[in-house]
Formats: sequence, C-alpha cells, structure tokens
Amino acid sequence: MRGRDLKIFLSIVIVSLVIGGFFDVGDVASGTMYSNLITFLSIVIGFEITSLSIIFNTPLKKLLYDRKIFHYRTELHRLRDFYRFSIYLSLFEIVFIFLVPEFSLWDCGWWKVGKVMIVVPIIFSSVYCILRLCQDLFRIFVFPTNGA
Repeated sequence: MRGRDLKIFLSIVIVSLVIGGFFDVGDVASGTMYSNLITFLSIVIGFEITSLSIIFNTPLKKLLYDRKIFHYRTELHRLRDFYRFSIYLSLFEIVFIFLVPEFSLWDCGWWKVGKVMIVVPIIFSSVYCILRLCQDLFRIFVFPTNGA
C-alpha cells in the first residue's frame, strides 16, 4: 500500500486506537471476543483469496496490466500490493491475538489501555481493506474483456 491509501489506513488505525479504549467490547475473560474476531478475520482472508483467484483466472488481468497508474507501475500491481497488504495484515492480527497474553496497563472505568484496545483498530482496519478491495472490484467489473 502506498501514497494516499497508506495515509488513510494509518489515520484509521491511529484514530481507532484512541477510540478503542472507550469501547466495552465484551467479556475478555472468557475469550469469546477474541475467538469472534479471529473468525471474522478468517472470513476476510477467505474472501480476499477467492476474489484474488477470480481476478487471476480472467482475461481482465491483461487489461489491468495495461492500465498505468500513479505510485504503482500498473493497476494490476496496485491490486496485488493491496491484496498482499490486506492478507498479511489479517494474518499478523490473528497471530497477535493468539500470542499476546491479555494485559491491562490502565483502567479508569471510562478508558482502558491494554490488549482490549486493539479490537476496534483490527475491526476498522480490516473493514477498510475489504471496502477498498470491493470498491476496486466493482470498479473493474465494468471493464470490457474479450471485445464485449
């Protein structure tokens, strides 16, 4: 991810980290919140891999390669970078949830600092990546292929 896409993504993560401390996201002790989050991320990864394979197996790939775009060599390179970033991000988030133990640095009742803060940034960043990929997929859906 480069340029404006990266700036928007980082802004979402920073703002949602601050907002994340205000949310009561559920029962941390039972772990159901984290298992639901991992399920959500697994579905996101499945969608991304499926849509990537659909693009790979269509004549649209050549058309995307021929379209030049700023900050990237071609439209296909931009999509590849975005898919790579999104899939790696989701995998990193899953590993982080599994490996980092529950901790709480500060809890004043209305704002919490700890592992629970990452839930909102993970959800917002994953939703941003999915929305951005869907926006691109819907945009390229109308590109003519095979003379149609």
